[in-house]
Amino acid sequence: MDHTQHGKLVLIVDDMEINRQIIGRLAVRTGSAKHGAPGDTAIECHFAEDGAAALKRAAETAYDLILLDINLPDCSGVEVLHALRTEPAAFESADGSRNLCTPVIALTGDDSEGAKAHYLELGFTDYLEKPVIPEKLYAVLAKYLAGPSTPGRDERGPAESCNPGRNERDLTASSGREHDDQSDTHPLPDIPPALAGIPGLSPQTGIQYCGDTRGWEQSLRSFYRAIPRRAGEIRDCLTAEDADGISGKAHALKSTARAVGLTEICTLAAQLEADAGIPPEPDGSARKLKTPVLALVSELLHALDTIEAALAPCFDPPQANRPPLTAALLQDAASAILEFAAFYDEKNIRQVLDTLSSYDSQPLSESIQSAYKNLRQSAVLLHWRDMQTAAKNLIKEIAKQ
Repeated sequence: MDHTQHGKLVLIVDDMEINRQIIGRLAVRTGSAKHGAPGDTAIECHFAEDGAAALKRAAETAYDLILLDINLPDCSGVEVLHALRTEPAAFESADGSRNLCTPVIALTGDDSEGAKAHYLELGFTDYLEKPVIPEKLYAVLAKYLAGPSTPGRDERGPAESCNPGRNERDLTASSGREHDDQSDTHPLPDIPPALAGIPGLSPQTGIQYCGDTRGWEQSLRSFYRAIPRRAGEIRDCLTAEDADGISGKAHALKSTARAVGLTEICTLAAQLEADAGIPPEPDGSARKLKTPVLALVSELLHALDTIEAALAPCFDPPQANRPPLTAALLQDAASAILEFAAFYDEKNIRQVLDTLSSYDSQPLSESIQSAYKNLRQSAVLLHWRDMQTAAKNLIKEIAKQ
């Protein structure tokens, strides 16, 4: 990739799709100087959902910055960092670029005292607590993307300007609860009437974390879509009496629920994470479920079912209420997205997607619906190159009809 043409390239590694969406969207927004990031520099984001995908990305592409979750499903973020720092030959691309000295920021829900020092000691360049507070993310991007992109990522040797633990100023994210408490000090933005007044949902908190109302709505929709899967995973862990599994699922649910403003679910998940099991026996056997945790799991599942029912009219309106989406309209929309993506124009792309959402896509052929789905997914994730490819594929698919 020609970094001088395309700007800065950031890899975001997190197993939760909502986290990837929110962080990616906020990073792209730093093209505006008002956020304190490099205002004349476009930022493109790539994504990975686990350690294996992250290392594959690192082997193929030179990055200016890597944001790395600590708790990944296949390995820890620490293991990924160790591989990047100590096995450069395995992650060297064909043109000689590498990520040996690329700044790596730890993403973690650990808000304990001393957490930042702990992760810096492990070799991370800096630390951000999840859910990520936009201002803290903007500061990190401004700090580590301020200089010119290095062609081929790393022409310098390992011993030159490579200090993975450097940290010139405190950029540690403050407690998410502190951010939540700011809700009464900011003017309430325009909230869609259907999303106002839902018990357990704080639009102001979600908008503060997601950056704006549109971003919050999109992330809340993603959370809504994932509720059946998440509830099913928790039930499976409960059936298997898997205390560690329940604690892990609750940990992931805690930060994503807080990020979209679902404060009640966040509180229940945090309590479940802490109380899921008793410590293992001296022989190393797995933790066992505490008896009170059964009631807590039941309460959390009930809260998920309740919020799913409350959000359904907002995100799954009856098809009969929407006009049919025609192939001609969809083709015009795909062409517009293709043009906007070339300029990293997130705002206009969101407007196109919002307009398309008001139409019923069921009358379209299955092949066009599939291509349309691929375009929406890449657009929501702001994966610019995939978005352009998906838009072209959709236009071709429509032309075949």
